[in-house]
Amino acid sequence: MRFCSQCGYEYHDRVVTCPDCGQPLERKPPEEPGPTAAGWPPAGERQAKRETSEGAPIKEPLAVVYEAPDEFQAYLVKGVLEEAGLPVIQQADRIKAYDDIDLSMRGRHSRLLTLESRAKEAKGIVADFLAAYERGEFTLSESEDVGASRDESETQDE
Repeated sequence: MRFCSQCGYEYHDRVVTCPDCGQPLERKPPEEPGPTAAGWPPAGERQAKRETSEGAPIKEPLAVVYEAPDEFQAYLVKGVLEEAGLPVIQQADRIKAYDDIDLSMRGRHSRLLTLESRAKEAKGIVADFLAAYERGEFTLSESEDVGASRDESETQDE
């Protein structure tokens, strides 16, 4: 087995570079334990060495702020948190199969984590967004509404 000294993940011998961070893998396990077979250690139990979606290193404990039931909800809420300026990491519990079928039909798809110091703020943003979404008040802006812009360009060509 090979290990990533940066992320703490374990890989088969045939993998020589960490697919997450690009570091060369080592034969000896890292000093700090990485994720377990059942998933990551509970949030806040270890200092994260990962980066946010903006690439900034995270050096403080993480807290779970949302458990997404499906991939769509995960990306919606993650986008809202990122738009609010919060660093977010998505920890997937389920992944797509080889034929690109989402296997998260039941249960939790993923968890969204942010800095423990900003967890209360993030949970408030998530609650406000989900309430607006349920009331039907959430709409994409014109720049984000890809389907509408594609339909408009097709009608202009005719």
